[in-house]
Amino acid sequence: MITIRKLAEELELSPTTVSVVLNSSPLARTIPEKTKNRVRAAAKKLGYSPNPFALSLFSRRSVTVAILLSDLTDPYCMSVLKGIDTSLHRSNYLPVLLDSENSRTRFKRNLQKLVDRRVEGIIGVANSALLESELLTTVKKRKIPIVLIGRDMEGTEISSVSIENETGTHLAMKHLYDLGHRSIAFLKGPGDIVDSAQRWEGVVRFSREIGFTIDPKLTARLRL
Repeated sequence: MITIRKLAEELELSPTTVSVVLNSSPLARTIPEKTKNRVRAAAKKLGYSPNPFALSLFSRRSVTVAILLSDLTDPYCMSVLKGIDTSLHRSNYLPVLLDSENSRTRFKRNLQKLVDRRVEGIIGVANSALLESELLTTVKKRKIPIVLIGRDMEGTEISSVSIENETGTHLAMKHLYDLGHRSIAFLKGPGDIVDSAQRWEGVVRFSREIGFTIDPKLTARLRL
């Protein structure tokens, strides 16, 4: 493995000079452009690649973003994960994926691992376990940025990305009604999921506005 020290010996420069150039340190502006070009060319020729662990120790940054999923097999989680991966691919951040498998105990253990390893950010695809205030407070105390996807955290210090559930089902009902449909069946989500109540409220609101009668025989509730 080609190290900075070996590269410095090859170039007859000090390891500090080589390190400053390769790490684009602010001090690099004091080094002649000719020297910097020599260092970069030699690094490329000899196949030098930086040691991420050494860089992490030097900069005190892990350059990692954790992604906490509630259930990796859930199609919803997979579609969200795809979007996150596409965005992080354009950066230098390495995603670290942890599946909580809908287990509160597993979630707590995973979160502690992330804190111990000093991740620079956490993206949580929210479920009930992720909303435990004590855990979120712990993350904020450690100054780790966190974003929850799928839950509205307005009024808290946690950033979030959520869906306008009520507006969405209201628009869906209007679309079906405008097409002339009057016999509409409904599959309500599980009662212990916040989104279910919000989505049903959109259906009820539209029905109330235009005088549409919801047939209880065509309404069923899903259960986890």
